Amino acid sequence: MTLLVGREPELATLAELLDDARRGHGRSALLLGEAGIGKTRLAEGIAAMAAERRCTVTWGRCPDGEAPSYWVWRQVLRGLVGADADGVFIAGDSAGRAELFAGVADALEAATAQHPTAILLEDVHWADAASLALVRFVVGVLPGLPVLLILTARDDPTEISEESANALAGLPPSVLRLPVAGLDGTGTAAVVKSVVGSDVPPELLAAVQTRTGGNPFFVTEVARLYALRGTEAIDVPRGVRQVLTRRLAHLSQPASEVLAMAAVAGTPDAALLASMAAQGDSDVNALLAEAASARLLTATDTGFTFAHDLVRETVYEEQSPAGRARLHRRAAEVLESTGRATAADLAAHWARAGKAKKAAPYYLE
Repeated sequence: MTLLVGREPELATLAELLDDARRGHGRSALLLGEAGIGKTRLAEGIAAMAAERRCTVTWGRCPDGEAPSYWVWRQVLRGLVGADADGVFIAGDSAGRAELFAGVADALEAATAQHPTAILLEDVHWADAASLALVRFVVGVLPGLPVLLILTARDDPTEISEESANALAGLPPSVLRLPVAGLDGTGTAAVVKSVVGSDVPPELLAAVQTRTGGNPFFVTEVARLYALRGTEAIDVPRGVRQVLTRRLAHLSQPASEVLAMAAVAGTPDAALLASMAAQGDSDVNALLAEAASARLLTATDTGFTFAHDLVRETVYEEQSPAGRARLHRRAAEVLESTGRATAADLAAHWARAGKAKKAAPYYLE
């Protein structure tokens, strides 16, 4: 799989767990990361590896919405024992949770007795509380089963409830937590070349890495635009915009306003934003920290930066033309008064504020 380029270390780790499971020592792992970062691709990669090694593979997926209790586990057991799975839950519902859990354990033991099995539970950040409780129980009985259990979950606080976050954090230490980060330059280049073609200018590869932060989904969407439009593809792809606007929607209004100022200013400089917003530095830093917790900014030793350029571009484009002009004017006023900007920056801000006469003198410098 092309999009698994750059994921060799993670796959190697999961392969070791699979080998342990095939020897009868059940193992489990939790793949954590933001939307589009490649958790599903990794899960598919280890599932393919398990199938190649003659393991049974079964999936359960948690929907983003209401579903019956234990829905993800019903899918898993149906994949292993067929229609008999429904009987396990019907009997358990009438007898109580302890009996239901015991029934699931018995069904898993019987179904995996002849063949090692890989169980993959997708998007468990959306799982109901009962399903998460059953996850914890199954993890406890895994050491005696030839089973590899892989969970995928988003770790973005705006995408996961406090209850689910606590449940996942409370899983036993035997569950390997495997954070999934963005691709490095080599991985990003491989994905871009698979979409655009092998003859890709180095500057394009560098631009895609900067714009996307190596998020494989974002990389693919941006590369597709380049393939269609060439170097004029500067739009934020629709799929990327949907992911980022969803995160933006969870911010408080003050944090959204400060982030809009940062997008117009070009950088989340706390001192500059404090002047633009007429707020104290500490208040602005708290709002920027809120945006960082939503994976829109990244905290550094010296302050904050945008997580990647697509965040800044999305926030900027979300503003109305009048709102952008107002913020450019405010940025120009602050920068002009402090003498912190170049003539080119001031010219650009005044021009985008619709103040051509204010911009003209700076163009001549």
